[in-house]
Parts: sequence; C-alpha cells; structure tokens
Amino acid sequence: MANQVDYRDPTPNNFPQDYDPSKVDSRVKLRSESIKHKQKGKHTREAMYQALEIGSVTANEAKTTALDTANRQDESEKKVHDTSDNVNNVLAEITKNSGDSAAPEVIAARDDGEQSFKSLGERLNQTLSIDDSIDGYAIRNVFRPEINRVKELINPDNLNLLFITDLHWEQDNSNAYAHSNRSLSHLSNALAFDDKVDAIILGGDNTNSYSKSLSYIKKQIEQINDKLYDTGSSDRFSLLGNHDDGSMRSRLLSRSLKPEDIVLKRDFINLMRANNSNYGEIRMADNLAFYKDYADKKVRVIGLNALDIPDGLTNEDGSIKYNRQHKFGYSSSQLKWLAETALTGVPEDYHTVVFSHIHTNPAPVTESITETTDVRFNYDLLQQLLWAFQAGTAVVLNNELKDFEVDLTIDFTAQGKRTLVGFINGHTHWEGITKVGTFTDVHCLNSIYEGAGDELVNQAPGQPDRKLNDVTEDAFTIISIDTTKKHVDLIGFGAATNRGFDYA
Repeated sequence: MANQVDYRDPTPNNFPQDYDPSKVDSRVKLRSESIKHKQKGKHTREAMYQALEIGSVTANEAKTTALDTANRQDESEKKVHDTSDNVNNVLAEITKNSGDSAAPEVIAARDDGEQSFKSLGERLNQTLSIDDSIDGYAIRNVFRPEINRVKELINPDNLNLLFITDLHWEQDNSNAYAHSNRSLSHLSNALAFDDKVDAIILGGDNTNSYSKSLSYIKKQIEQINDKLYDTGSSDRFSLLGNHDDGSMRSRLLSRSLKPEDIVLKRDFINLMRANNSNYGEIRMADNLAFYKDYADKKVRVIGLNALDIPDGLTNEDGSIKYNRQHKFGYSSSQLKWLAETALTGVPEDYHTVVFSHIHTNPAPVTESITETTDVRFNYDLLQQLLWAFQAGTAVVLNNELKDFEVDLTIDFTAQGKRTLVGFINGHTHWEGITKVGTFTDVHCLNSIYEGAGDELVNQAPGQPDRKLNDVTEDAFTIISIDTTKKHVDLIGFGAATNRGFDYA
C-alpha cells in the first residue's frame, strides 16, 4: 500500500534528557505516562491526541494572557503619562502664581541656560541630546588616499606609535570651534592604522568640553574613549588635556565654578579606562600615568598626566582653586612614581620615550596668579628628573609652594645612564622640535581644523595651511623609532609634515 509505514529501525531511541520533566503540564504528564504501559494502540492514540489538544489550549491561554498584559501595560503607561503632564502643569501654575518668596528661584531653576522647561522636575528628567551612534563618524572618502599613502611610509621594523592630539571634539559645536563636530571622523582616520602601528595614543584635549551641561561633557568623554578602545588589535592609550574637564565653562556660565561643576580626576580614571591594565601596561594607582615595555623593539613607552592638580581644593567662596584650563602641574606622587617605577628598572639596552599633553617648558610662578594665568607647577622638576635619568645621576627635587610641595631625593647612579628618545606632546597647535638640555621636546600639530570658513591660509611657521574637506583638514603624527640608528621619523598625516631627529 502506498501509505503503509515500514517499521524497520530496531535501535532504541536514546533521547537526551534536554528538558525539565517537573515543568511538564500535569495533564500532559498523565497521558504520556499512560502511553508507556498501554497494550492497545487505540488507547495510546487517545492519550496522544488529548495531549496535543491540551498543548493547544495552553498556548491559546498564554496568548490571551500576553494580550491582556500588554493592554494593561499600555493603559498604565497612558495613565502615568497623563498624570505626569498634569503634575507638570500644576507645578507650572504653582510656581507662576505663588506669592512665596521661593517661587522666583524655582522658576529660574527651570531654565538650564540652553532651554526652558515647564517645571523643575521636567528639567531634571531631561535626556541629553547626544548622538549615541559614534560609529557614524566614519572615514570620509577625501581621506582614503592619504591613509594609503602614509601607510606605505611606515617601517614595520621600527616601533610605531600614532599620536593624535587636540581633536577638541564637540558634537554640539554652537559654543566651540566652528568645525569641532568633524573631529571624530579624524579619530576614525587614526584607527585605520590599527594594522600598521604598535599603539594609538590620544594626546589630550580630546574633547572641547564647552557645554553648559556637565553630564553632556562626561558623555562625550566616555564616547570618544569607547571609540578608541573598543575596536582593533593595537594598543590604545588616552591622555588628559587642559580642555577636557570643562573648567573653561566659567565664561559660558558667567560664574565661578565649584568642584561639582567640572570633571574631576577620579571621574577621568573611569571615563578614560585608566583603572585597568588594558594591554599589559603598568599603571599608577589613582592617576592617569602608565608605562609599557615593548620587548621586541626594546622600547619603554611612558604616558604622563600633565594636569595633575589638586582639583578638589576650593577658595573661601567655594569656587575651585585651580582650574585645568590654565593651571598645569605634576604632583609629588606622580613625580615619585615616575622616578621610582617608570624610570627605574629600565634595561640598559632599552630606549625610553615619554608622552604627555603639554611640553616640559616651565612657566614662571609669580605672586600675581589670576584665574586666566597659565602656570606650570613642578615642570622644572620634571625636566631635572629626566636629565638625571639620562645621566645616571642623583637629583634632589624640591618645591615648598603650598599645594604643590615636593621633597624627593632620586638616585639613578646604580642604574647608570639610560637613553631617552624624546618627550612627545601636543597642546601648542603647532609642530616643532626643540632641545631641552639633553633631550628633545617634539610638538605635534592639532587634529582639529580651526578655521571658521573654508580655508586657513598664511599660517605661521609650524602651522601649515589647512583647508576644509581636504586632507589638510586633519593632522596627526606617527612616531617611528629606529633604536639601531637612534633616529625618529615623524611621519605626518594630512596637514602634519614629515620630520625627523636623532637622539643620543
């Protein structure tokens, strides 16, 4: 017969125990147990079709329950929304009509400086207007030929470190540079070199942080670091700049700032992922400094926090005593860590290179320090420490200035002379090579395009002409270290130029 079933398989089923028998519907369980022991087929078939019908009933019951739940949820959300609107309307009327002396203050608090809200609660519950689709800032076609050109210049036998600094990214650029919202696409250009470099380093002033909303600023810092760290296989490091903490906003808010108005060091440690060793680097506890040895290239890379100031200190009126926008410094604890950890135990055949946002040149500390005076605390001590490291000598680091006291004796005589490649920095928005005693300061060009219109022309030396929507809109530098020749090639991308120097 055409529909006859041929039962030929003599092997047992050996089904796996891939479900929990205790969760089987008791009605189905009753019938499945019956099937195991009945002699007559009609009885087993009866049990099977009843079990199937029970399954159908159960499914329909679940569907009905789900629909009822969804309807109740929709109704609840509508009631909450209506209630919220009613509350906001009532609060708006109360603050408008109240004769209480507090009413004007409450009304004023509904305005965050950027927009006004119906009630104070509505303002507090606002969601930040920030684009979460960071990957939308992709490589633009105008940069692709430049990426390919520069890749061909990189010598894989050298230690290659991509240094991109001063992006000053600001998604909402209404208060910032005219084209700061393009800078995240510049970071995409840098990340395209993941297969050609050993590490990519964000050099500080990564964000412009010139918004009235501190939450907005923190979100942008988090997002640019997420974009840096969450892609690729090369090492990634992030340094702090003087714009990143939002202390420049005193001009925007027309008032002095308090510690709760800026991004503090403890916040940066989390936002910049400095609380973990991400690539086997050694990190300074409770700070942003780190070092890593590249054993195959015999180079130690050090990253420093050039803005290591006591950001929680206040004046008598509660305003911050030191703002990172204009007050730069190295704490005694960071200098001690640098001397005793990062610069100690360096193998004799290793070469050491240091990165920081700001060059080592100290600015004079005078009696009349105003809020906008640029001051570099303990930068002279940093220079002395690096010279002693090179020479293999002892040095006494001393500063009695309040809040920046240092009293350290460092002795490198047992370690002996060591090779310092140079000190790589940004901040100045120009490119230059300067000699600082026995080592070299390398200034790298800013990534952000600073023009207000289509072009920047007739720039000063070290500041090449740049054009919007051209490869010169962006700029960063690849530091390529040849330890055999004791030579560094500075390979420029975009507006940055090709340079180089020898080191002893």
